[in-house]
Amino acid sequence: MRDRLHDLFNNQILSHEKIRQLLIETSELIQRKEEPEETKKQVDILFIEADGFWTGVQQRGKKTKKKRETKLVVVHEGWEKRQADDYKLKNPIYITSYRSEKAEDLWDRVF
Repeated sequence: MRDRLHDLFNNQILSHEKIRQLLIETSELIQRKEEPEETKKQVDILFIEADGFWTGVQQRGKKTKKKRETKLVVVHEGWEKRQADDYKLKNPIYITSYRSEKAEDLWDRVF
C-alpha cells in the first residue's frame, strides 16, 4: 500500500505504521457503529389472519396424489376502499410455510 501511494504521488505519503494505525482505527469504528434503531409503527388495530390449504406435490417423472399443507398468515392494518364496492388490505405482510414446520415455529416467525 505504501509503495502504491508512493508511485501515485511520487512521494512517501504514509508509512507502514501509519497505514496500520488507520486500519485499526477504522475497524474499531466499524465495530462500534450502532445499527439504526428500528422505528416501530403504532397502529390502533392489527389484524392477523391465518389459514391452511392443501396443495399437490409434483415429482419429476411420477404421477402422484401426494399433498402437503401450505400455511398462510396475513398481517394487516385493516381494509381501505379501492373502488365503489371493492376493498384492499392496508399494509399487508404475507408469511407462508409449506414445509413440515411445526405451528409453533410458524407463529414464532410471525411474532
